[in-house]
Amino acid sequence: MSLINGIDNDDPKAVLDPIAVFGADPWLPSPVVTGPNQDNKIVSFPQNRIYYATPEAASLVKTMVGGASIVSFNPYANNARYTSNDVYQMIVMADGSKINAGLVAAFFTHGYSLDMVATMIANEISNVAKGN
Repeated sequence: MSLINGIDNDDPKAVLDPIAVFGADPWLPSPVVTGPNQDNKIVSFPQNRIYYATPEAASLVKTMVGGASIVSFNPYANNARYTSNDVYQMIVMADGSKINAGLVAAFFTHGYSLDMVATMIANEISNVAKGN
């Protein structure tokens, strides 16, 4: 039995990095937002990659958290000044709450044991379900 759904490792002390878990870089390579800078010139602003999981990584995260589905969410979709073609991959839970797949994938970047990551995933699910 696996400690974390979708990961074929039951050693609670095992430390896996994102490549070992996802098989490839789990985040988009260079997400950007485009809009005016302080001089009103249109420029692209780099975004923090960990919010932008790839669809493939989101699929595994969905398994890890027991999600019902995956939806893409563009945080700039309704913004008149800034735009982005890059989207967050959000895991929709059975109760309708959503978890950012990229943030869960980032749990594997800290050198934590699988036992600790399993606890972090459980806490994420619990906190999102409570509306935190």
